[in-house]
Amino acid sequence: MQDKGDVLRKDHMDKWKRIFLFTITAILIYFILMTVVTPKRYKLNEGDIATVDIKAPRDIIDEEATKLKEQEVTAKVEKKFTLKNEIKIEASDNVKGFFDKLINLKSNNIDEKSKIAELKKIDTINLSDSEYKELLDLSVDKDTELQWIALTAIDKAYENQIEEDSKAIADAKSIVDQYLSRQGLESNIEVILREICESQVKANYFFDQSKTDEAIKEALKGVSKVMIKKNQIIVKEGEPITQKQINILTELGLIGEDISKDYIYTYIILFFYVLFVLILQYIYMKNENNKILNNTKLVFLILLLNLLSLIIARVFTLVSVFLIPIACTPILMTVFLGSKISIIINSFNLLFIGIIIGFEPQIILVAIVANIISSLTLKKVNQRNDILYSTAY
Repeated sequence: MQDKGDVLRKDHMDKWKRIFLFTITAILIYFILMTVVTPKRYKLNEGDIATVDIKAPRDIIDEEATKLKEQEVTAKVEKKFTLKNEIKIEASDNVKGFFDKLINLKSNNIDEKSKIAELKKIDTINLSDSEYKELLDLSVDKDTELQWIALTAIDKAYENQIEEDSKAIADAKSIVDQYLSRQGLESNIEVILREICESQVKANYFFDQSKTDEAIKEALKGVSKVMIKKNQIIVKEGEPITQKQINILTELGLIGEDISKDYIYTYIILFFYVLFVLILQYIYMKNENNKILNNTKLVFLILLLNLLSLIIARVFTLVSVFLIPIACTPILMTVFLGSKISIIINSFNLLFIGIIIGFEPQIILVAIVANIISSLTLKKVNQRNDILYSTAY
């Protein structure tokens, strides 16, 4: 019973050792990859002379240039106006109603003061008592004639749209004045009629903000964002740095102490990416070859080779991605564990190496081919000299 208990304790201890190994590996891989995605930071101010070319580490939108482009398009959009015909109709109805009331009052047997009081109730037209009296003293035929003259004057005033500015309204009133002056009316009657007509001249052509906004919105749909592409030079060596360049570099996280929001998201995604790949490796080892997973030394070997391949790739990338000995790890893993597990584990590991090399398609293709060929080539090789010779390449 004691021996069985010791075995259980040992298995339990080994299990926690493997969990510890996977955890440490995940942390180390995460920090290795962070050195790839984290850009180099600069201490620069406006007016400083750049000592090196500074390139964009990723694609971003040039917000300032895009905003200027949108402003140019917005400035070219014509303002939209709305013509309110009901204003002219209302003006004509006011004039007609006033004269109809005036003519009807003449047939009423009430005193003049009461008639003037009734006319004053029409608040759309305001005259003095003496002007009301003059109109009441005219004959019905004359009042009817004045009504038609006034209605015609209103029609002429609204022949053109009247915008919401004083000049447009003044021009419309001038048309009324010119028309009335040609009618051969007595001066006092002409003054009264001018006062009635001009009181009804109002703006009927209004700026429509909502339609203009819609037109601007539609025009902006065709405006493409000004992009700063990855590896595009933002600051050239030997040139003074402008505030615009400072803003772009700050947005890219190349200047300042604060971490850019975009990079925070990148770090979070990277964490789950590392976790996901390692879980895939764990699931494969558990389902395909549980003996390897239960062997702490072999698990340590696999994780160590994974780490070594990433460290080697990271170091050689600083010189050239074409110098990375991609086949080295598959060869070693094939020797110790076999070709099948070597191909699968190293295929998963390529997901990490892909980040280091920027997912260059030609390098990824070479790595896949090297992984398969190197593992299969060593499948039947047993002599040590042949193994060492192959590893060297």
